[in-house]
Order: sequence, then structure tokens, then C-alpha cells
Amino acid sequence: MTAVLFGITVLPLSVLIALQVRQETGHLLGERDEVLVSFSQGAARDLGLRVDRMLDNARADVAIPGLAEVLQAPAKADKVWVNRVLTLVSLREPVNTISVALLDRDGRDLADTQPQRVGSSEAAEYFFSPGIAHGYPRVFGPQRADDGRRTLFVTAPIKQGNEALGLLRIRLQGGLVGQVLAESLIDRADVQAAVFDTDGRLHGWSDPALQETDAVPIDMVNPPPGALNFDWRSQAWRGAVAAVPGTELRVMTYLPRNQFDAPVRAKLRDAVLLMAVLALLGLGAAWSIAARLTRGLTALSASAEAMAEGDLQRRVPVRGTAELRRVSQAFNLMGERLAENLHALSEELAQRRQAEAALRESEARLQDGNLRLEAQVRERTADLASAKDAAEAASRAKSSFLANISHEIRTPMNAIIGLTRLLGEGSIDPLQRDRLAKVDGAAHHLMGLINDVLDLSRIEAGKLSLETVTFSPRALVERMVGMVELSARDKGLQLRTELDERLPALLQGDERRLGQVLLNFLGNAVKFTSQGEVGLRAQWLRDEGAQVWLGFEVWDTGIGLTPEQQARVFDAFEQADASTTRQFGGTGLGLTISRELCQLMGGQIGVASQPGEGSRFWIALPLLRQAEADAGALLAPSVLPQWPGRRVLVVDDNPVNLEVMQAMLGRHGLVVDCASDGVVASTLAQRHPYSLMLMDMHMPLMDGLEATRRIRRLPMHTGTPILAMTANVYEDDRERCRQAGMNAHLGKPIDALALQVVLAAWLGEPSAGVS
Repeated sequence: MTAVLFGITVLPLSVLIALQVRQETGHLLGERDEVLVSFSQGAARDLGLRVDRMLDNARADVAIPGLAEVLQAPAKADKVWVNRVLTLVSLREPVNTISVALLDRDGRDLADTQPQRVGSSEAAEYFFSPGIAHGYPRVFGPQRADDGRRTLFVTAPIKQGNEALGLLRIRLQGGLVGQVLAESLIDRADVQAAVFDTDGRLHGWSDPALQETDAVPIDMVNPPPGALNFDWRSQAWRGAVAAVPGTELRVMTYLPRNQFDAPVRAKLRDAVLLMAVLALLGLGAAWSIAARLTRGLTALSASAEAMAEGDLQRRVPVRGTAELRRVSQAFNLMGERLAENLHALSEELAQRRQAEAALRESEARLQDGNLRLEAQVRERTADLASAKDAAEAASRAKSSFLANISHEIRTPMNAIIGLTRLLGEGSIDPLQRDRLAKVDGAAHHLMGLINDVLDLSRIEAGKLSLETVTFSPRALVERMVGMVELSARDKGLQLRTELDERLPALLQGDERRLGQVLLNFLGNAVKFTSQGEVGLRAQWLRDEGAQVWLGFEVWDTGIGLTPEQQARVFDAFEQADASTTRQFGGTGLGLTISRELCQLMGGQIGVASQPGEGSRFWIALPLLRQAEADAGALLAPSVLPQWPGRRVLVVDDNPVNLEVMQAMLGRHGLVVDCASDGVVASTLAQRHPYSLMLMDMHMPLMDGLEATRRIRRLPMHTGTPILAMTANVYEDDRERCRQAGMNAHLGKPIDALALQVVLAAWLGEPSAGVS
């Protein structure tokens, strides 16, 4: 009877507990699997939405008007506008964007938010060929780029019709993938996630124990739906995989198997403990009250069956013996705990459903925000295009005005400087020569002011270009020092020069613009120094492949600058203070132009000074190496080269300029014919073969451009050198001269040394020299 009572009392209760535990553990395991699947799908969806947004943004960016024209004619592109567009693109992902670049069809970087990458080639990058071959935006990576960082690339081809002109490349931090994972798993710190491709290579992860070389098992690349067990890195795991839409990436969320099964083991342990307690209670009750258990066991059995069918509110009446009452109380307590657990699980499920609804609402708000942002971007893009057209029209009007002003000013200045120099060379009266020298100095000072204003205008218009020539840095330094030697001597200043022995003999760069910066430094140093010394130092800084970095420094013992004056000394129309302008003169443009020229040449500029102790202005810039040349082949500066008997035609509507040019050319033994307009020049060209023609552009009846076209049609002058002789200084004017058939450009006022260089270049080696 004891065994029967024990079996009747304990076994049904054990079965009920086992069924309930099985149901709860199965439900719990299913919920945890749903969590893994939900998080993997959510992370994949978030990553896919981020990818789709980047692709949509890139598709909108390449549609910006004007980008295709930049790729078709990069030399004429407005670089300021292009850089603004690229900066606007980078603001879409301000935290993760490394750089935005515009690449041509050969992979050359035309514009970049990282200026040091401009001019480099990205044709060998793994993304370039497939990116430009496909007709739609694509995402590549993350992979390690040329700088060693994990990088995500977004590319969008820029097309004209069906032809790809180039590529818009956006370089993003590879950590963007990990950032999306972290945002997706922010509520579950115990769940880990990883992003990998179809080859199992990792591209992002949240587990700090993972390394880039840990490949995902191949079975997890295309697993069946739902969660599954797998072995990885010598450990058992439970995880789920979801594909990222539109990519070859997969997102895997996972937990260690022992951590995944921990709640189930706890449930089983509690159930076994409870069953053991109940077994002991049943066995004791069977021994002591076997005869009185029938009624209590019947009620207990009925309640157990009701609870097994789901009626967890059913309770066992507490009556009978003390042992039976304790069993009934324990059974009722178990029912209460089961009801509480079921209620807690129901509440957790309701909360999860509310969270999913809130997530869907957030996604809808995010999509609406994206649509509004895209509309704003389109509106601002249209505003930028309109502003660009207006700025280009204003720039063209300004260029035309400055070209006319330059011609009207430089033409009489050419006559003044030329006649003054000729009078000075032909005079033997010391007083007269001294006065003519002062006139010449004043004229050159006026030309310096004019050049400063025109240079500033060209810099603001983005039309100032550099030219590369071969020159000697030592000779350049000596020449610049020589130009201020007389003014320094007049003020009683000591003029010093320090040349580094490591300076290369010859380099390539814009010698004229470099000399302009150094002469501005030296002129200011002499101007603002009343006693002491002025010096120019040139030194080798470092080698970088084919480039050599040189440093040039001008120091003085003059009035110096305060920190506040140093902060604005490179600003346009700025001097130390108003008294400086009254005492020393000047426009305040020289240092501004020097700063712009230095930056245009890829260099750096700066100043260090103490009030009352002097100043030190310096620049550092890269120059190209040049093979050594034979400098002895040139004539000495004191020798005037001669080309006796060679016939030259000078065309200018200004009689004074014709007189000056005839005198300057006659000094070289040349036979000079003069013409006052293009009609007379064309007539003379039909009669005589000329070795060289110097042609003004602006003349009545027929201008220099039309005259050049007609002369080029004459058989005897198809190859005759024709040089534009004009006061216009813009590159557009020089380009029109080249298109008309002119060979080169000689700017007014005509410098005697520049004229000598031009004659040597186009007439060949002189036959003799006159000292």
C-alpha cells in the first residue's frame, strides 16, 4: 500500500512537472532562437538600409549639374566649386567619411577633400575597374586600402549618355560596419555579432576576442533558416545568419552554447529539485497515513489533471492530516509559481511586441527624414548651380574689365620705361642719368603696384597659373639680392647672403613667381629697417623622390611685429597700422600675393618677429630635380648679343612704342620695319621675308589676331615666329593668341633682358656680342 500510495501520489505530480518543464523549456528555447534570428535580421536590415542610403546619396550626388563638364575639361573647372560639392557630399556621413574624390576615367584624382591625394592615381585600387564598368553605384569592402586602414568604398560612375567619364569615390571608415552592429545590439550586451562575406572573411564584429584572420565556418555562409548549433574556434555556439540585402555580406548573431542553454538547465535543476522534494514528502506520507490518503489523493489528482490541462488557477483543498495539508500547500505553491512564471513570460512577450512596434515607427520616421533631407539637397544643389552661373558671369566681366585696364595702363608705361632707359644709356651727364634713374625707379614702382592689383585679381578669379622652367637657385638668390642692393646701400644697411652647400645647381619650377616672393620679402625688410642688416638664407630641407624641398628665409633688424600684427600681416590691404602706410607707403598686397603664390606652388609660408628686434619671413616649397647643364654656353650678362642683318617686323598703333622697340632692337644689329596696324603689317609681310614678328593685339582697322591669321596664310611666313606684344596678362588672352597662330607672348612694358632672352630663343645663337 505504501508503494501504491507513493506511486499514486508522486508519479502523476512528477509527470505534470516534467510536462510543464518541457513545455516551458521548449518555449524558452524557441524564444531565445527567435531573439537570435530577430537580431541577425535586424542588423542585416539596418546594414542594408545604411548601404541603400549611401547608394541613393551617391546616385543623387553624381546627378549634380556640372560634374560631367569638370571631367570633360578639368583644366577649365572651377576648383573652388568642385571642392565645395565634394565637401557637401562628405557631410552626409561626417563621422565616418575619410575623403570624397572625383576620379577621371584613367583613375587620376582630379579633386579630393584630402588635398594631398590630388594628382595621385587610384586605377590600381580593387574598386576602380568594377566601379567604372558598372552603370550604377556600388559599395566595396571593407578591405584594407593603400594606407593600411580598413576602408569601405562607395563608387558612382559619372556618365555622358552611355559613356562613363569618371567616378565619384567616397572613402568611408571600415568601422562603419561595426558601428551599425553596435547600434543594432545596444539592448543585448550578451549577444555577439559578426559581418562576413561569401568566402567567410570577417569585415566587422562586436566580439573583442575575434581577430580579422578568424574565418567563419563555411557551413554558416548559406545555412538553413532559423537558429542552429555550430562549432567555431574550438567552442560550441548557437547562432543565426541573415543576408544583407543588395550585397554579398552576411550578419551572424551568436551566443556560446553553454550560455544559450543556461536558463534551460536552471529550469531543469529547479524541476528536479522540486520533484525530489515532492518524492520525499510522498514517501513519508505513504508510510504514516496510508489509510487516510484516498480522499486527499483524489482531490490532489483532480487538481493535478486540471493544471495539466492549463487551469493554473486550480488549487488543492488543504485538509486531512498534517502531511497531506503540507503536500496540498506545496502543490498550491507550485501552481502559484507556475502561474507567476507564465504571467511574467506573457508580459515579456507583450513588451517585446511593443518594442518591435516602436522600432517600425522609428524606421518610418527615419525614412521620412531621409526623404526631406534628399529634397533639401536637391534644392541646395539647384541653388549652387545658379550661384555658380552668376559667379562665372561676374568673373568673365571682371576679367574683361581688367584686361582693358591692363592694356590702357601698360601701353603708356611701356613707352615711359623704354624711353627712360634709352635716354639713360645715351646720356653722359651724371645729374641727368641720376634723374632718369629715379624716373625709371618710380615707373617700376608704379608697375609693381599695378602688378600687385592684377595678381590679386587673377588669384581671386582662380586664373593665376604657374610655369615650369629650369633655373639655378643660387643665381636666383644673387639676382634678387642685387635688385635691393642699391636701396640697402643708400640706407647704410649690411646685406648678407647665406647659401647651403647642398643646394642643387639646377631645379625646375616657377622661377618668376618664386623670385616675386623673395623680392617682396627683401623689399619689405629694407623698407622697414633703418639700421643693422638684412639677409637672405637659402637651404636644403629634404628630398622626396623627384622633388627637393628648399627653405628661403629673409631676416632683418627692423621695427618688428607684435603678435596681433603677425596674425593679420598676410591679409589683403593690411599693414602693421595706419602709421606704417603713412611712413613707408605700400598697398598691403605684397604679402597676401606671396601667401597665395606659395600655396599655389604647394609650399608653406610664415613669419616670426619681436617688436623692436626685427622679423624673419620664411617659405618652404617643393621643386623638381633637373640634370646638370653647361652654364658656360650662355653669354655673359655684360655682353649684348648681335644678329646683324636679320629683319624684324614690329606692329603697334602707338608711335612712341614703335620708336622704343626700334631703338631696343637696333642695339642688337637687327633691321627693323614698323607698321601701325594689321593692314600695313599684312602688306609688308607679302613683300619681305622676316626672321621674327612682334605683333600688338589691340589696333585700329585690323587687330593683331586677324593680321596673324592672314600672315599665316602667306607661303613665306607659315613658319615665321610671331610673338604677341600686348599689355593683356590673362591666360585667356594668351590662349587666343595661340589659336590665331602666334608662337609666344611678350608682355608690356618690354624689359630689355626679357627681350634679349626672346631674341635668343627665336633667332638662334647670336653671331657676335658687343660689350
